[in-house]
Amino acid sequence: MVQSTPSASQPVAAIAPSNFGAGENEYYKTDNDFIDAVAKAMKDEYEAIDRYCRQLGIAWTASVWDEPSAWFMGQFEVPFVKVPSAMLTNTGLLSATRGMHCPTMISTGMSTMAEIDAGIEVFQKKPHQGLLIAHATSTYPCPKNELNLKMIPV
Repeated sequence: MVQSTPSASQPVAAIAPSNFGAGENEYYKTDNDFIDAVAKAMKDEYEAIDRYCRQLGIAWTASVWDEPSAWFMGQFEVPFVKVPSAMLTNTGLLSATRGMHCPTMISTGMSTMAEIDAGIEVFQKKPHQGLLIAHATSTYPCPKNELNLKMIPV
């Protein structure tokens, strides 16, 4: 028996079967059925966001945390996609965003200079739609002595 499609606004813990990861369960024949149901709900939610923003004439975007989410965002006409600093060392993700129809913004908040340089190098290897680099911090609110504004060339 298949449970009704979950809403993307529900926390995963609230919609995941209690024995998720154990194969067949009382709601879904396989774990992939559950994942497909969540993906469908997310797609519906993101399409609603896209429609609403278009009606208002405003641009929107989202952070992508893995290659499937980059491919997912590729279906929308966003001005850029953002790679969070925690994923800056994921060269597969950077390569996936490099091939998109829009620029990629990389965030630097949790990254070393070597990691930032390596991330930039991924984009220098092949043509891309553009690279934006966001000097960021991972502390909110951030004390002034941790802003490291000298990292931004003037």
